[in-house]
Amino acid sequence: LPLILSGEWFENKEPFIDYRNRIFKSSPFFNYLREQGYTLSNYDDEYKFEKGVMDGAFNNITYTKSSLWDRSLFNTRIIKMVGMKYAPYVLKPYCWFNVSMLKNQEMGSKDEELFSWRNDDFYKDVQEDDITYVDGKRFKLIHLMGAHVPFYFDKDVNVIDDADYYT
Repeated sequence: LPLILSGEWFENKEPFIDYRNRIFKSSPFFNYLREQGYTLSNYDDEYKFEKGVMDGAFNNITYTKSSLWDRSLFNTRIIKMVGMKYAPYVLKPYCWFNVSMLKNQEMGSKDEELFSWRNDDFYKDVQEDDITYVDGKRFKLIHLMGAHVPFYFDKDVNVIDDADYYT
């Protein structure tokens, strides 16, 4: 996404997070939209920003704290990630899991989820909620996973449980 927004290729000369933050702050495309009087919003379940990094860049960014509601499941998934890197080759198939499943554990409390970053929840909301007209120029960057690899969603944004990188 940063490449599309800037035309600047990531060459590994800086940490990716620094590259991403720099592009989102100084994107010629975003700057042009701001000069034209647009209000910018960002909807992305992959890029989350540290507090203070993107202040004022998008009108819908809010900072939250999250806690893990199922520590044993989280720890199991982390151990599987380590196994993917360091386990002998014959054990690696038992270590694979969809890394985006870690995102499911970000909650304010076990009983009440404040909001969801997940694309499938976003898609359901778009289908159920009425589209309303608001005054002024608006630009909404909506980045839905699934249009490129890894394909975790089918054409109707249903989660593919046994998805791997190529399916």
